[in-house]
Amino acid sequence: MNISASELREHLRAAAARYSSKGRKLNEGAHRVLHKLETVPTAAGLHRAYVKNGGSVVMWDLISDDELLRRGFVQTRHSACHILADEMVKYDRVTCWISEREASDELWIGEALMA
Repeated sequence: MNISASELREHLRAAAARYSSKGRKLNEGAHRVLHKLETVPTAAGLHRAYVKNGGSVVMWDLISDDELLRRGFVQTRHSACHILADEMVKYDRVTCWISEREASDELWIGEALMA
């Protein structure tokens, strides 16, 4: 179940407001994604990218298919998994991508955002 770029933008704005009321800020990746959602002409088709942080993944950026390929990333054969109920994420189904250039570089790529 994909979400739209506008749903994600509103979700992150609400999370930022909740965090701000507690004297906290969005993490760097969520802030970067929100900034892109507020400034790019269209975010439809972009994917949320996550990086591993311990035993979980955290939002890192928005990325296009072309950018993934330019950076030398290829999808692995790992089964897709779901990220649910995170304040920043809302919902996403992710697959693992690795860099052909540097095997230790790994991104978890979500489904494309809808219009």
